[in-house]
Amino acid sequence: MCDCLRQLWLLTHKNLILSRRNKVWTLFEVILPIIFLLPVTLLVVRGGTVQLSPGSSFEPVPLEGGAEDITIYEAFSSIQERWCDRGHVLIAYSTQENHDSVEDLMNELAARFSNSSVKVDVVYIKDETHLLDELRADAPNSSDFGCCINKYAGGVIFNQFDTEAAKLDYKLLVPAGTSIFDDWYLDEEWDEPFEIDESGYR
Repeated sequence: MCDCLRQLWLLTHKNLILSRRNKVWTLFEVILPIIFLLPVTLLVVRGGTVQLSPGSSFEPVPLEGGAEDITIYEAFSSIQERWCDRGHVLIAYSTQENHDSVEDLMNELAARFSNSSVKVDVVYIKDETHLLDELRADAPNSSDFGCCINKYAGGVIFNQFDTEAAKLDYKLLVPAGTSIFDDWYLDEEWDEPFEIDESGYR
């Protein structure tokens, strides 16, 4: 390391000596470029303008927390369209405690999200492992028609359901999707803000 630094110092010292001996070359090589670049830089900085795109405001999507949310269409495809307009879907669930309370809750959920357009039923599966296996086996294996589900719309795993201690711990499982409509492209710049065309997001 010391030898390298020593050689660097010797070369630098040699260049300085040559620069002093050949003042004309130093003038053209170092000083004149600086003199010419300064005014150009000042012109660019002073004459340049920053152009900002006008801001866009969007109304919030009206979610009601019920069956209406499944069929609502707000710029993007509705949930039911992503389900290929299926009129009947299932939600799997699993719990290791308070089976009756969890069953009542899931039945209430099914009733809340069912209407004349879509019927939601719940299916109890004995444990998390079997539930995951069931959902994986049911998951779409192609992007045909842009369907993101088959018969299961998702699943819920209750790790803790203690009504007396007011403790609830659960996991929601939803399909990842297989088509271009499931990609959000968060790492890319879109041509125009939030514009959609027939080929997907832009």
